[in-house]
Amino acid sequence: MNARQITVLTLILGLVIGYTILRDRVPLLRNLEAASIDLRYTLRGPRDVGDEVVVLLVDDETIAELGRWPLSRDVFSRTLGSLKAAEPRLIVFDMLFTERQEDSPTSLQRDLNAVIAALPAEDRMRLPLAQLLTQADVDSRFGDTIGRLGNVIMPFAFQPPRNGRATVAAGDAAATAVPAGQGAGPPEPGYVLDSAYRHYRIPEGMARRLPAAPGRLLAPVASIGAQARRTGHVQIFFDTDGSPRYEFPVLAYNDSLYPSLPIVAAADFLGIAPDDIRLSLPDEIWLGDRRVPLDRYLRLP
Repeated sequence: MNARQITVLTLILGLVIGYTILRDRVPLLRNLEAASIDLRYTLRGPRDVGDEVVVLLVDDETIAELGRWPLSRDVFSRTLGSLKAAEPRLIVFDMLFTERQEDSPTSLQRDLNAVIAALPAEDRMRLPLAQLLTQADVDSRFGDTIGRLGNVIMPFAFQPPRNGRATVAAGDAAATAVPAGQGAGPPEPGYVLDSAYRHYRIPEGMARRLPAAPGRLLAPVASIGAQARRTGHVQIFFDTDGSPRYEFPVLAYNDSLYPSLPIVAAADFLGIAPDDIRLSLPDEIWLGDRRVPLDRYLRLP
């Protein structure tokens, strides 16, 4: 190899190394990389999926037929009742239920509660009034249906920043514990906390690399979330060109690390208990003996 060839190879190597280092830091290079990713997936084409998964969509025809959005949670209760006959192994909602559905005035529910509380314990009117109160609580009916099935997974998310968009997390860093201030916020309810990773290894010096929740927790209302089998986050992060391109299977919030909904659903579908999900940063997640590789920013590549 002569001097000219060595010079050319050195130049090419330098360009490759420089591009690798700068591609996530320089917007123009990042956009080129994003376009390259999209092109590669376009050239690969869609992959066939098995018949293990059935997707139920709420579309324009659904709204036109039922006449309102958001749909009443009674609709979801009836849908779950219909699905029960098919004996699904798992039912996963990709829809947030973070606020109560108030079909009856709050004052009416409050007055009914007051009347029931004032009645003697042996009064025969307590039971029918309590049943009336339950019938007025659509969320409780939906939650009861979820609890009876016992195989429903619910999502949670985090309030996006004021600009309405959480951008792709990138940086250098993690630690031997979840760092203070990483995705800090109000305490999470138990039915969310129970879904946090229970076993994880985080090398020293990685603290700032942990993708942090971008804002306050948006959890399912208690009467629904507490009945779910498990929960997982559905937080969307946008790339520099405004496209949601990556899955973040790890998010730090308060003192815990939370898995994404797909990780939780895949583990449950495979019969893998929460104690058998292991987070081994920065490289991988283990679902039992199945390895899920991560890229250098702790995303699913």
